[in-house]
Amino acid sequence: MGVGWLENWLENSEQSIKRMQMRIKGRKKGSDSTVQLYAFGVRDYLQFIDLKDGPDKAVQSMREGKIDPTLTIDDWIDNLLQRVSSGTARKYIGGVKRWLQVNKIPVEWDDIEMPVYESVEEDRAPTTEELRTILTYAYQLRDKAIILCATSSGLRIGTLLSLTYGDCNFTFFDEIVVVTVEPAPGRKIRGKKAFITFFSPEARETFLAYKTQREKRGEKMTAESFLFPATTEKTKPMSTATFRVQWLRILKRAGLAQKSEGGKWHELHFHVLRKWFETRCKIAGVKPSFYQHWMTHKGGKDPETYLDASYFKPLFDEHAAEYRKVIPHLAIKTVSETTMKLLQNSLKERDQSVEALRARIEELEKKNVELKQRLNGTMLTSDQVNQLLKRIEKLEQAQKQT
Repeated sequence: MGVGWLENWLENSEQSIKRMQMRIKGRKKGSDSTVQLYAFGVRDYLQFIDLKDGPDKAVQSMREGKIDPTLTIDDWIDNLLQRVSSGTARKYIGGVKRWLQVNKIPVEWDDIEMPVYESVEEDRAPTTEELRTILTYAYQLRDKAIILCATSSGLRIGTLLSLTYGDCNFTFFDEIVVVTVEPAPGRKIRGKKAFITFFSPEARETFLAYKTQREKRGEKMTAESFLFPATTEKTKPMSTATFRVQWLRILKRAGLAQKSEGGKWHELHFHVLRKWFETRCKIAGVKPSFYQHWMTHKGGKDPETYLDASYFKPLFDEHAAEYRKVIPHLAIKTVSETTMKLLQNSLKERDQSVEALRARIEELEKKNVELKQRLNGTMLTSDQVNQLLKRIEKLEQAQKQT
């Protein structure tokens, strides 16, 4: 799973955690990410009560009456809210609650006052310059590919990391990748219906370079291969927890790890890349129903901007036509081949206009030379004028003498 202490819990036969894992992934069809999130809550609670012997020992102590779960959880929540946001606290509490429920530990939850969800300041989309800086400090080709795939598709990190090579069509179009996302564990999909999105030319080129790197190291890429596998177990995807740790490292190297006003979360958390993608789509004039489909957004209740998935089923070509509008706005680190073609076409049109103007200027210059030559043939020089005046003067003098 990519989280060492959790792997140790499972490998060391911590039955209370295994039981929670089976319940989440079995009956609830949950993901490894959910297991990790809940386990984070359990670990934080155990650290608070200073119990270092593991989850199973804690469950045993509760059954023996050595630990009062209701009282300790109530105190833990007060401590938790001093360190994390109310939203994160509620998720951690949910993890502890699920852990105790599946292990039949009674808790007087009605006696515990749950934290009220506090609305936080609105997320801001990062600037393109900030993303360029982040990519500069993302030293691994894998991390660059993850960031570019996220910024060009609008996918959530859990969904992106769950994708396999077979989910992506690199040949349907020459320059972009068609990504088909089917409902599966680890994928947050509204309505549990499949949808498509795309990777930009820049993301495509970077991922293919990463794929080549893996193949040179001896990895055999198949349709079942994860786009971004775990470092130690290639048959498993990289966990969201692992990449969030890596994302924070990149932010710190880039000098962009500032926290929000409350100091409980980072201003540029990974999810804001979705907001950047949405902003780019709006700037490019992409129809809202298309980019909301790519991002699995409901799109609100406005009929002008929302089409229900039951009848919003345009062909790939229609999706691709809308997506191509945003391609020039998605380039971050480098100018991709397709973006270069778009720029070259624009420059070609400009060059054609310049050539036409230059030809017109040359034509006018030729006409100007011809006109000067004609004028020179009909106009007298100053010497000719002086000679003519002298002749007139002599004629006048001769006329007076006669």
